[in-house]
Amino acid sequence: MLLVCTLMLLQVYQNASVVVESSITLFANAVSFSLSVEKNLFIVDQDNNTLSVVSANNSIVETLGGRGWGTESFDTPTDITSTFVLDIFVVDYSNRRIMRFDKNLHFAQIYNHSSIGVDERFRPIACGISRQGDMFIVDVDANRVIRTNSRGQMTGEFGSLGVPNSTLSRPKDIAVSRDDEVMVLDKSNVLIYDRFGNYASTIELPKDTDWKSISLTDSGIVATSSSQICILNRLNGESRIVNKTSIIGASIKEPFSDALLVQNTLNILTASSLYRCSFSQ
Repeated sequence: MLLVCTLMLLQVYQNASVVVESSITLFANAVSFSLSVEKNLFIVDQDNNTLSVVSANNSIVETLGGRGWGTESFDTPTDITSTFVLDIFVVDYSNRRIMRFDKNLHFAQIYNHSSIGVDERFRPIACGISRQGDMFIVDVDANRVIRTNSRGQMTGEFGSLGVPNSTLSRPKDIAVSRDDEVMVLDKSNVLIYDRFGNYASTIELPKDTDWKSISLTDSGIVATSSSQICILNRLNGESRIVNKTSIIGASIKEPFSDALLVQNTLNILTASSLYRCSFSQ
């Protein structure tokens, strides 16, 4: 019997201040970023339809893309994730596909409805990769997660089956932990499944904001909305909130797009800019 439980994390939120250590303004509409094992940031710009590599010193190493449907083009990219084996996956929303590149941005593979084995209504909006190479794809029109094997072939789905507490209603983002926990952002909840799609628990985020993305740290989850960044520590239950009024050293007018916590550095992405911040003591 499947054990279903709900973990409530609404009770302890502390405001946190961060100091902007550096920033760059390079993008038209950056929407998502991911960290490589080499500590570079991969950033997708939705309006420019590009993938850029940004080094630790905020210089552009390389840019790939432009609007189109070829193997080095995108049309409204919505998500990017990099893996432990240096592969890079870009969710190419309007082209209804996912593009895989190697660490040097050389094209490797296309995942679409025909290669995966699903119907033509397939519309990916986000994806995550396990250490075994399984891909978990948020199919936004069907409100489900599709699981594929390392060859990109569908091996199952979950979230749309009507299981109590685990059905998805408006999934937006997904992340896979080193322990192969699959975490799906659905409205103001993060639903947690195992790698086979069995539901485990739910983390509730504050309901008064438009949560749009999640990323993982060694100890927890970072959730980002247009106006807030919530850092949840799953080891000790503590939660910190960063908002625009608690950012020191820069006046950020644009909505937040995404956030990554790398050791003690909070990387904040907006439509035009990347900010690298440290926590104020």
